[in-house]
Amino acid sequence: MPTVRSLIDLAHRSNIPVQIGATGGGNDASVFLEMGVPMIAISVPVRYLHSQVEMINLLDLDNLIKLLIVFLEVF
Repeated sequence: MPTVRSLIDLAHRSNIPVQIGATGGGNDASVFLEMGVPMIAISVPVRYLHSQVEMINLLDLDNLIKLLIVFLEVF
C-alpha cells in the first residue's frame, strides 16, 4: 500500500520535483478516510485559491501529471 513517504521517494527517483505543504482546509476525500479507505491528497500549488485570479505554474501541473503516470505504472 502506498504511503506519503513512498510517493515522495518515487518522485525523487523519477526526478520529479515535489512541494510539501499543509493547509487548514480539507478535501472531499475525507469521507473515504472515515470508512477506512487510505488516501494521499496531491494537488497543484495554487496562488489566490478560490478567487477570480487563481494562478498556477504550468510546470507544477506538468510535474503532477508525470507523478500520477509514474505512480499508476508502479502501483
